[in-house]
Amino acid sequence: MSLGIRTVWRARAISPASSLVSRASVASPSISLRLSPINNLTSPGCTPVYPSRDFASDVAAKSIESTTSVEKGDQPTRSRPSATTASLDQTRFAERLALIPVRPHDADSILVRSRLEYPNPKETRLNDHLRHRDMKAQSWHEELARANHHPVPNWRKVLEQLTARTPRYLNGVVRVLIPEPTNNSLLNPDADNSLWDIRSRTRCHMVLEQERDANGNTVLKISGARRAVEQAIDDIVQVAKNNKVLLVSDAGETVLHDGTKAGAVPQPTTESRPEIRIGHTRSLDKDLRPGVLTTSASGVPKPARWTKQTFEQYVAILARGYLPVWRANALYPARRAAHQKAVLEQLVDVFYDPETQSALSGAAFKIAFEYIARRGRTARPQARVLFDRMEKVGIPTDTTIFNLLMEATVHDKDLRSFSTCLFLMGRQGHEPNFKTWLLFLRIVQSEEVRRYILQAMIHKNLLVSPENRVRVAYEMASFDAERAMLQGLDVDAILDEQSKLYGPEWLDFKLATPICNKIIEVLAKHSKWDQVNRLIDFMASRPSPHVYPNEATCNVFLERARVQTHARSAVDLLHRFESNLGVRTAMGSVRSLFLAFWHHNMAHCMDVVWQFAVLTGRTSSDVGTRVSDVLHLAGELGWDKAPAPTEASDTLPATKKHAKQYGFYALLMASSKDVFGVADAQSRAKLPDVLRRRGLEMRSEGCIVPRGALSRALREAAERDLRFHKGITRGKWIVEPALLATEVYHDKDERTTADIEGEIEAFDEDEDSPDEGDEILPEQVEDDRNIVI
Repeated sequence: MSLGIRTVWRARAISPASSLVSRASVASPSISLRLSPINNLTSPGCTPVYPSRDFASDVAAKSIESTTSVEKGDQPTRSRPSATTASLDQTRFAERLALIPVRPHDADSILVRSRLEYPNPKETRLNDHLRHRDMKAQSWHEELARANHHPVPNWRKVLEQLTARTPRYLNGVVRVLIPEPTNNSLLNPDADNSLWDIRSRTRCHMVLEQERDANGNTVLKISGARRAVEQAIDDIVQVAKNNKVLLVSDAGETVLHDGTKAGAVPQPTTESRPEIRIGHTRSLDKDLRPGVLTTSASGVPKPARWTKQTFEQYVAILARGYLPVWRANALYPARRAAHQKAVLEQLVDVFYDPETQSALSGAAFKIAFEYIARRGRTARPQARVLFDRMEKVGIPTDTTIFNLLMEATVHDKDLRSFSTCLFLMGRQGHEPNFKTWLLFLRIVQSEEVRRYILQAMIHKNLLVSPENRVRVAYEMASFDAERAMLQGLDVDAILDEQSKLYGPEWLDFKLATPICNKIIEVLAKHSKWDQVNRLIDFMASRPSPHVYPNEATCNVFLERARVQTHARSAVDLLHRFESNLGVRTAMGSVRSLFLAFWHHNMAHCMDVVWQFAVLTGRTSSDVGTRVSDVLHLAGELGWDKAPAPTEASDTLPATKKHAKQYGFYALLMASSKDVFGVADAQSRAKLPDVLRRRGLEMRSEGCIVPRGALSRALREAAERDLRFHKGITRGKWIVEPALLATEVYHDKDERTTADIEGEIEAFDEDEDSPDEGDEILPEQVEDDRNIVI
């Protein structure tokens, strides 16, 4: 559709040389004529020419060898910006990106991380281990491809396909301000001509902000190809002419429709609308976020009548429900992964159930694929089965479906499967969007190749909006921080470089805290603990509502302290987070603390952490495994048949080799009796499960651990561990059992025990904790704030 006057919002007189949505906003002639990234990408090598600053496009073909390698001590090339620095537009972002040196990639494959040297040898060995794991995975992928007579994937061809199939986006973001009277018509997913309906026809990207503007209007953001955005605006204004439409670009705001026809009634149209080809969500995402699961996957009750809404809710309970570890251990005694397997089997069964065939919807398939995408290669068979089912019943696919399938390949760094999904997406007529490019950027571990991808994204106007640049900043945060370490920059300079490259507004988005956490992780790996503390102080000063130290910050700090065996420093750090910053201790922190104390032979601290884990339901698999190992060793050496040692006893284990296990066993028996009231389990091997159930009972009775109690108890336990080891050297056994402080949760409304159990449960674990080693993805952060149509 052209920029004619078919609708009211385009009825103003416009000169032929100008347009409300300027053609210059879509593509700069200089960029269009001079960009040729793909021709250079397919060549064996690139000529080392210094990049031009006149336009962004030249950098795509020259970025790999035109930029110099970073050497230690190199200083940034630009001075500190003034406080009045404006938001960076896309072209200036490309210019600044071209001036930043690139860290060379020393691995044969771009999907394998580079080898890095750290001051602490344990960090270097861990990086080598992860790098070796990446290399083995790529070797396995290549052998599998050759065995099936498939070509080895080429990232240049993947980038060429992405560039060829992605339309050039509008140079700006359209904001539609929807007043309250028209909310019901446009925001009802089941109504005709709703936003979901319009998005299905136009295939543009729509995001509905949760927060209203200053005038109480609901804000809708639209981006995508020019023609798709124009058609979406036409359809929205036809439904409700009192919506105000703005084009927001780096040049400012342009009013496309001022919404003055507030009293006009939409005229009926006899024009036939095209058939809806993309299945749209019939329920808002916020209605499909169940809480904590209380049963196994097979025990989730099915609705009495299958409708599209009840089917989506049932699938959401399976895919998005969180099963705590302590409950998973009780429901699935074998292993926690059994729940994931059960959910996958249940999802396949319900989609193939004949009774649910009339209730199947694209939204339900998307929810299922969201769960599958997080599972990686282990869920590939179920992904194929569900995709075949989707095609068989005639549910139309869209770009989102293929993005979810690609996300599963990113976890395994499987570029061949990623390329296959991209090919299938193009064969079914779907165009890649910003999320597709972001997944391709995430799968690549070479900063040199990532520069290629970024420049191609710039060419397609995918980085026009500040939101997209911030999401790129999250993906590049580790690379930027590692480069800063080579340059010898401190925290202030790193944050300054972030603002100069991505714009100072990056602090105003919800991804600002995850970006800071990634920087903290790199600083901690390089043992820059003073710089880490300065960055945490910066976050605690709350420079924006979206910057603050959180549980993930504490997890990162404690995990690095564990790897570098700084157990006593971890105790002081935990005290700072709990007492001074008001950050609660998450499951990842409990795991890091317990493993750090395990490697330091700090039995008293281990006992305190175990008490806390049982009382709060945060017993991870690593912690539970080590407790079970101690109990198994006690049975082998006869400790379970002998009376527990007492304080200052002369009884020592047969060898000092088992002093840690023997001490922890004695403390475990004491705390099991005094804290949890478990005097003697029928079988010591079942003691962890008995204690987990007892911990659940205590939480249901309102027993909680006060904030700050864990760090205080650990400080005292560290002193007892010091006396414990001194006693071992003198041939004395000094064990000093201590109880973790608890208190009873008092509810002012005097609700029932079941109500209190639900609230305590939500207090302890109100969100799904990612698996150890997994990173929090930007879409997981943003989905909590906005609704993607």
